[in-house]
Amino acid sequence: MADFTGSTRTNYFRVKDEDAFRGIMVRALSDDEIEVWEEQDDKGNKTFAFGLFGSITGILPKGATDGDEGLNRDIFFKELQAVVAEDDAVLFIEAGTEDLRFVNGWVTVITSDDMRFANLATSGKILAREMLGNLCWTTQNEY
Repeated sequence: MADFTGSTRTNYFRVKDEDAFRGIMVRALSDDEIEVWEEQDDKGNKTFAFGLFGSITGILPKGATDGDEGLNRDIFFKELQAVVAEDDAVLFIEAGTEDLRFVNGWVTVITSDDMRFANLATSGKILAREMLGNLCWTTQNEY
């Protein structure tokens, strides 16, 4: 079995509390180094984005020390949700491949009061069914 190779990237988004956001990112656990970027939007507001080659796997508890076990990824998402600005959204996009047997992408959309997930292959199948007018149409894209 081949290794899965993935990348993660977000859009630029605003936060309610910059220090809290930075605290989350310092505690985030991942396959590789997480890069955090800052930009200003067209209204002059500070925005943040982050990305890495790999995946975010969880988060250390607040006040944890080296060697402490991390919490799962859902906790990372919930902490991120607590700091995203109320009129903004985080598009947490992941894409990856296992050789060419498996190529897929996912997006988790996080707002201050909701969180939803979509899978690229599943979304593509739904779109194809609508375009074909055949709600039973299916295909295989993993080998």
